[in-house]
This record gives sequence, structure tokens and C-alpha cells, in this order.
Amino acid sequence: MSFEKLGFSSMGCPEMTLKEIAELAVRRGVWGVELRGKSADEHISPMTSKEDQVATRLLYRNLGLHIAGIASYVKFADDDMQEENTDELERFADLGAYLGAEYIRVFYGEGFDTTEARIAEGIAVAAEAIRPYNIKLLLEMSDELKTSEQALRLLSLAGNPENVGVIFDTYTPFKELEDPVASFRALEKKIGAIHLNAYRTDEKGHHHQCLPSESGLPMEPLFEEIAKSRIDVPAIIMWERLFDESLCEMDEAIENYRRCLIL
Repeated sequence: MSFEKLGFSSMGCPEMTLKEIAELAVRRGVWGVELRGKSADEHISPMTSKEDQVATRLLYRNLGLHIAGIASYVKFADDDMQEENTDELERFADLGAYLGAEYIRVFYGEGFDTTEARIAEGIAVAAEAIRPYNIKLLLEMSDELKTSEQALRLLSLAGNPENVGVIFDTYTPFKELEDPVASFRALEKKIGAIHLNAYRTDEKGHHHQCLPSESGLPMEPLFEEIAKSRIDVPAIIMWERLFDESLCEMDEAIENYRRCLIL
């Protein structure tokens, strides 16, 4: 893999326009960007006007950049929203396909009582609905989807649709006390994208996002395992300045990850 598809999430630069994000990506020589797609007043969403969609596609293509994926906020554990979820994902799939994205990010969801079987059923229905768009549905490894065993079981219950996979988060195995290299190997064939993420834990046990060089976690073996794998998927730097303005600028985060990934 060698992190050839290195990119970053627009969540790391919420104050920037799509043009400024593209200029940053070009300046830093990354492959592409994952665009946050929560609402119309953010970077991109199904509610974005067709005129703006056309302008975005032209901008990124003319600069030789890729839109890796669109980060939706669909949560499959919300059983009351199953039908709405499928409709929304069809709209996201239409948008993503138009922009040339590889995937739509979705969540398992937390705080709901929905059974795993019911969640798997919703995933299977959504996978079939977006099949014509030739785009993947990727479950982020967060919320209640925490371990490789759980992710593989859920995908199996959904019938292992070929257009559904996971986004492997590099911090989640450490948080869940799962061997990160073993977790990556177990999920490798189902991974459609990687979220590069690092946190540190304070004396009270609270988790704080940080640069990989500051985490104190042994992330090098995991990075090496990812680099030598044969999967060809986007590796997206997750830098949540949208929620924590004390974090450094995206520019600095990209440079730090490049050093830690030995790029």
C-alpha cells in the first residue's frame, strides 16, 4: 500500500472553503480529501446545489485531486430511521458517484437498543439500494462497532455484500485493548479506507486527540503492517479541529503524519 492514497478529512479545516482545502491538498502533495457531508452549510451534502456540485467536481479534477469519500452521519442503530437511512444513502451515493468518490462513510450508531440482526438487515437493504451507483458503503470503526470480531460478525449477518466494508481506525484497537496488527489483519479484506488517528490518555483516563508523535502509543508496527499490505485504499488523516480548536492547523498535522509514516 505504502500510503499512496494519503489524504485528510475536511473536518480538520472547518474554516476553509472547498477551494482552500483543495489548495492545501495540492501544496502538501496528498492524493485526496474526505469531505464532511452533514448539512447544506458545510463542505458538501446531497442538499448542495447542482451548480456547486459541478464546480466542486471540476475544481478537484482540474487540480488532479481525488474526493476519497463523503462522510455521512447515517446511524444504522437508529431503528426508527431505517427507511429514511436508505433514502438518504441513495442521495449520498448519487452525490458521491458524481464526484468520483470511492465510498460513503456511515456509523453503526450508539445509544440505541436495536438488535445486531436488525442493524445488519438495514445495512443489507441499503447496500442493495446503492448498488447501481458503484460506490461503497463503509462502516466507521467507532461508536458501538469496536472490534474486528464484531465487525466481521455484523458484515456476515448482512450477507457480506461486496459493496459494504469498514473504515479501519488506527486508534480504535488501542482503545479497545485489541492487538492493532492482528485487528488489521483480521479485517484486511473488508477494509475500504483507513482513518489515521492518534490519541493520548491523561491521568484521569480521558482521551485527547493528538499528533501521532505525541501519543506515546506503539503505532509504528501498525503503520508498517498497513504499508506492506496489498490493499489499495485511501488513508485519511482524521484531525478534529471542527470540535477542538486548540489542535494545530491541518498543515502541521499532515507534516507530522508524513514523518511518522516515513513518507
